[in-house]
Amino acid sequence: DQWVKRINEFLIIDDRPEDVPNKRGRKKTLSPVGTLSSSGNSLHGIIDIALLQSYVSDNEVKPFVRDYGMVIADECHHISAVSYEQVMKAVNAQFVYGLTATPFRQDGHQPILFMQCGLIRYTVDAKAQMKSQNFSRLLVPRYTPFRPVGDENLTYTKVEQQLVEDECRNLFIVKDVVEALKEGRSPIILTSRTAHVTTLAELIEPHCPNVIILVGSESTKEKRQKMEQLQSIPPLEPLVIVATGKYVGEGFDYARLDTLFLASPIAGKNMVNQYTGRLHREFESKQDVQVYDYIDIRVPVCESMYRKRLKGYASIGYRIRNNEMFDTLFPTTDVIYDGHSFEPPFISDLAKTKHSVVASCPRINIGRHSRIAERLVDLAANGIEIVLYTREDNDDTLRLLHLGISVMIKEHLSLHAVIIDKSIIWYGSVNILGFHSVEDNLIRFKNSEIATSLLESLKK
Repeated sequence: DQWVKRINEFLIIDDRPEDVPNKRGRKKTLSPVGTLSSSGNSLHGIIDIALLQSYVSDNEVKPFVRDYGMVIADECHHISAVSYEQVMKAVNAQFVYGLTATPFRQDGHQPILFMQCGLIRYTVDAKAQMKSQNFSRLLVPRYTPFRPVGDENLTYTKVEQQLVEDECRNLFIVKDVVEALKEGRSPIILTSRTAHVTTLAELIEPHCPNVIILVGSESTKEKRQKMEQLQSIPPLEPLVIVATGKYVGEGFDYARLDTLFLASPIAGKNMVNQYTGRLHREFESKQDVQVYDYIDIRVPVCESMYRKRLKGYASIGYRIRNNEMFDTLFPTTDVIYDGHSFEPPFISDLAKTKHSVVASCPRINIGRHSRIAERLVDLAANGIEIVLYTREDNDDTLRLLHLGISVMIKEHLSLHAVIIDKSIIWYGSVNILGFHSVEDNLIRFKNSEIATSLLESLKK
C-alpha cells in the first residue's frame, strides 16, 4: 500500500490499462499501478507491485516475472534468502535495481546480492542527508539497574527473557514514554518479543488514547487496518506505537514519528540504521528526533551490544542530548567522541581529578597513548588513587606498577571504561591505553550510582 501511495504521489502515468466491464456491463476504471498479494491480483504490466510470497507457486516461480523490462527489488539485502534468490534468478529484465540501507550482511552473504543486482552505484551519505534536513538527531542513553538472576553463564536467550519481564525496567521505560508524550512527542517503542509489546502497551494505555500495536503475527487485513487507523489520527492527537523490531525495521513509513525507544538490546550498525530510519522522514513540525537507548550496563553481553550500537549512532550523526556545559568547552563534530577526538576533553577531566581514577582496559599498550599514561603517572605521584584493570600482565603493566599505579588482572575483562572520582564515566569501545581505531567511540556522562555499580562489578 505504501508503494502504491508513493507512486501515485510522485509519478504521472499516461499509460492506462484497458477498462474492464463489470457484471452490470459498466466499465471499471483501473489504476495504472497493479498489485499482487494474498488479497488479490490486479497485475497488468504497466507498473506492478508484488509481495515476494506471491511470486512462487508449488516451488516454481510464476512466469509473469519474466515479462518486465525493469525490476526494483526492495530491501534487497534479503536476496541471499533461497526464495528471494530463486525469484531474482528468473528475472530477465534489462534493468535491475536493488534498494537497501544495509548492503553488507553480518553473515557475509552480500556477494549473492551483488551477483543479482550488480555493484553499489549510489549511496546516500547519512551525515549529508542530516545536513539537508530541518531537524537534529539526538541520542538519550538510559542506564538501567537490570541484572539477571541465576548462573553467570546464562545464555542470551534466558537473559533477554528476564530482561523483558523485569517490572522495574519496564516501568523505567514507560515513565520516559509518558514524559515524551507530555512534551508533545510521537513515540515508537521497539522490542524483540511480542509478549513484551503487549506488556508495554498495557502499561502505556492509561496514559495515551491511541496505543497502536504492530506485530508480525497479524494478518494482512489487520496490518492494513492498523495503518489506516494511524493515518486517521490527527497530527496533534497523542499516539504511541509499540511494535516488534522485525515488523517495523523494514518498509514502515509513518513520517510523524520523532522519538524511538529501544526497549530491548540490538547489536550492529545495520540494525541501528534500520530502526532509526523510521524517524528520519521529513514532517512539518519535526524539530529533532530522539533515540532513547536502554543500556543494561551490568550485563556483559548487553554492554557489548551497546558498544556496537554506539558506532552506528556516531556514523549517522547522532549527538548526546543535554551533555552538560562540558561539551561547549570541547566542540567536536560529534559529541559521541571517536578514537581521536576524545583525548583533549578526557585529559582535561584527568587534570580535575580530586580522589581516584579507575580504568578498565582489556589490553595495554601505553605507547599508543603516552600522554594519557604520563597524566596517570603524574596523578599517582600527587596522591591520587589510580587503579588499572586489564586481562594480562605485560612489560607495560609492570612499568606502570613500578610508577605507582595499581594493576589488577581480570582474565575475561571486556569493559572499556574509566571512572573518575566515582562519578564521571567515560564509556564505549575506545581502549584508552591500548589499540583502537578512529571508528571506535566513547561517551562521557555523570552518574554516581552507575559508577558505583561498575566499580563493584570490576572488584568481583
